[in-house]
Amino acid sequence: MATRLRARVTTGLGKAQSNVGASAASVAAALGLPDVYPGTLNLELEHPFEVPVGAHPVILPSLGARQQPFYFYAAELAGRSVWVTRSLSQLAVTDDLLEIVADCSLRASLNLQDGDEVVLTLRTGP
Repeated sequence: MATRLRARVTTGLGKAQSNVGASAASVAAALGLPDVYPGTLNLELEHPFEVPVGAHPVILPSLGARQQPFYFYAAELAGRSVWVTRSLSQLAVTDDLLEIVADCSLRASLNLQDGDEVVLTLRTGP
C-alpha cells in the first residue's frame, strides 16, 4: 500500500546541508544507501502532513548538531527511492513542510525548481 501526497518544491533554510552532511555515513547506513546527498529537497504540501497508517520509520536519535530524534519514511518521487524526514522540532513548528533525502541532488537530477509540483508516494506496510 502507499499514500500519495501532492507538493510544491520550495527553498529551505540550508540547515539540512550541514546536518545531513555531518551525519552522511550514519544516515546512509541507517537507510541502506551507499551514500546520501548532503542536503535535502524541500516540499510544501497541499495539506498538513500526517504519518500514514502502516508507515514504519527509521529513527535516528540525532542528526548533525541536532540532538533530537529524526524520523525517516520510505517514499518514491518521480520513480526514485527517497526518504522523507521529520524531526520532532519540525513537527512542533509546521505540519506542511517535508525534507526529502536521497543519494543524489534531486533538484539537479529531476530538473526541479521552486514552484514545481510533484507527487510523493509514501510506502506503507511491509
